[in-house]
Amino acid sequence: MLSLVVDSSANLTRAEAARLGVTMVPMTYRIDGELHEETFMGENGDFAQALHDKRLTEAHGAKPEAFQQAFSRLVETGSDVVCITTSAKVSSCYRSACKAADQVRSAIRNKAGATSREANSAAAAGAAGLPRIKVLDSMSTICGVESLASLARKLDASGASFDDIVATLEAARADQGIGFSVPSTATLRHTGRLALIPLSVGTFLNRYPVLSVRDGAVIHVKTTRGVQNLARELVELVPTDAPRSLTLTYFGTQGRACTELLRCVRDKFSGINVRVKGGGPVLASILGPGAVSLAWGPAAKA
Repeated sequence: MLSLVVDSSANLTRAEAARLGVTMVPMTYRIDGELHEETFMGENGDFAQALHDKRLTEAHGAKPEAFQQAFSRLVETGSDVVCITTSAKVSSCYRSACKAADQVRSAIRNKAGATSREANSAAAAGAAGLPRIKVLDSMSTICGVESLASLARKLDASGASFDDIVATLEAARADQGIGFSVPSTATLRHTGRLALIPLSVGTFLNRYPVLSVRDGAVIHVKTTRGVQNLARELVELVPTDAPRSLTLTYFGTQGRACTELLRCVRDKFSGINVRVKGGGPVLASILGPGAVSLAWGPAAKA
């Protein structure tokens, strides 16, 4: 039996999480100084207004204790666990999950009287009949976690082994991608999530940054002028062998950039499914109101 764990950057509705059979570990954020746990999409209250009013602040990755609680509960049922997190280069979730996995493996070893190697190596743990835990860095963000979780569940349903599922997910990371733009790069710069780029990048004089994720890190692709050009540039990032579906995510409210991007996607990729989703409060607080993204992934191709 395979259990899937994701952090809340997966941006799933309660129904989507149930369909995929995933446990979602919450990131946290503050509104007016009060701490909130990010939950399923559509159940985080009116955070968009707080974001607009600059009252939504201090977003944080999920804590090791939250991952540990999820892992412990699942391995107690005898289930193997694959945990997929947002990129380690933009969030602390991967490190927190790895720390939690080590602690749970130690508990498994102590309870079973197994050797350290049997508990800490997935292959050895499986051979010894112990639950296995694998923490996977998605090397992506904004839908990357969801696409890999969807692929993992399809592989599990097809009867793939634990090791084959992990190997396929690791290889599939190269087949997913994302393009996005933000109203201001100030937060990304301040938190170290964006490499040095020209200070002029931003919406000053109607200029928009086109950003992407490469090897888990946020990179600046180019700067374009005007919302229509921005939409076209984001669509051009999608590979020519387009997947059967794309996901457009907006943060805050659906603005002109979202509308224009949706139009361009449908013009170029007519006949494929385009999902439109609202982003959660944690990523919204980092990217800012008005940010948009366009993502494609291996789950859509499978």
